[in-house]
Amino acid sequence: MFSSNLRFKSNLFPVIPGEDEKVNPKRYGKKLTEWLAKELSTKGFTIIDVFSEDFGRVIWVKDDDYRLYVCCGNEDEEIDIWVVFVSVEGGRFFNRLFGKDTRKEKMEKLLSAVRSCLQSENGITELTEEK
Repeated sequence: MFSSNLRFKSNLFPVIPGEDEKVNPKRYGKKLTEWLAKELSTKGFTIIDVFSEDFGRVIWVKDDDYRLYVCCGNEDEEIDIWVVFVSVEGGRFFNRLFGKDTRKEKMEKLLSAVRSCLQSENGITELTEEK
């Protein structure tokens, strides 16, 4: 699995009452996920699904070779500090075996698009990246 985290501060994604009922308590990100899925679709990515996970929300991005995910959630019960986790999983065994593994390139392309979305929004500050 290849992954990278983007962390930032923003008040643009208010918590919806009861949104943590399908995830762990005090885990938020529904508004962030909805916004980011829309932004990614304008950048040419096809969104397969947006769903809840125990840590927050997930955007499943279409790819023919891998499972691409953008995972969104708040940091440690905060309501204005967010983490976006970009992940690429799976792939065809023989592609990896014979040197045709493009997971890292796919992750970088998706991460670059997510980063661009976040950087272009004036209400997002303190954007940092951790690999």
